[in-house]
Amino acid sequence: MWTESIIAAGAIGALVWIDGEAEAAGFANLETQEPITPQHRTRVGSIDKTYVALVAVTIFDDLDVTAARWVPQLDERITLRHLLSHRSGLFDYMWDGETYERLAFGPPALSDPEAFLDAALRYPLRNFGEVSYSSSNYAALDLIVERATGDSLGDLLQKHVFEPCGLRRTTFQTGLDVPSDVARGYALKGGTFPAVDSPRDVSAYWSDRSIAADVADLASFFQQLFRAHPEMVEGGLGVRAYDHPRGTAYGHGGTMAGYSVQLRATRDGQHIVIAAANSHSIPVMRAIAATAHHVF
Repeated sequence: MWTESIIAAGAIGALVWIDGEAEAAGFANLETQEPITPQHRTRVGSIDKTYVALVAVTIFDDLDVTAARWVPQLDERITLRHLLSHRSGLFDYMWDGETYERLAFGPPALSDPEAFLDAALRYPLRNFGEVSYSSSNYAALDLIVERATGDSLGDLLQKHVFEPCGLRRTTFQTGLDVPSDVARGYALKGGTFPAVDSPRDVSAYWSDRSIAADVADLASFFQQLFRAHPEMVEGGLGVRAYDHPRGTAYGHGGTMAGYSVQLRATRDGQHIVIAAANSHSIPVMRAIAATAHHVF
């Protein structure tokens, strides 16, 4: 079973999806010993960037307009396309010491894209125009799509992504309460969210602006996206390319407090692999990435 290596790395629960066939092992909730199943939803972490990218591509006719139109503190050279493709040169707020300290060691709290962007702007641009992954790009895009439309990000995702794609098992969280069908997320020893003696339930961390989905919905979203928007794949707009011996794979990964997910797909979306765990540690992250790579 493909889930075995993920569980062996310490994961509480693991899910692997291969072209419609799903494997599950471990627990969705340690306290109740509830087994994890493919019907459990998981928080997708940074994969939410792909959903936000689709919102931006849908509502903006011109991606080469300057982003400072909506976020004046940004360098006037930065366009929406730069943000979408991680070519803005913005410093990644996750590497700001004060921000990381608050996120990793502070109490559960709602995410704040304005504060994240402010932290990023304390540092100079680096390698403008070159691909350099930075979560700050999408903190800026979160603000831009809301300011451009007057609608909340949750409403925009529902209108432009969840409903048109028929994603009935995908939701956008706006609070700290974890829905009952979302597997609890655990910090483990050897991760960036400290757990001293035993796994620590960190499900409530960063719950605002967070997408949760089951593996079937996640696969369906990417399959539809790749078919309808090949320009996003070709331009790296919310989609990342991964080298693979059998040809380039496309998709995205997501890591956040308590959750690790990797998705790989062929360019046409016909072959999709997802590896996920409701756990966060360096060994688990490596096992998930290795599983996604080998299965693909």
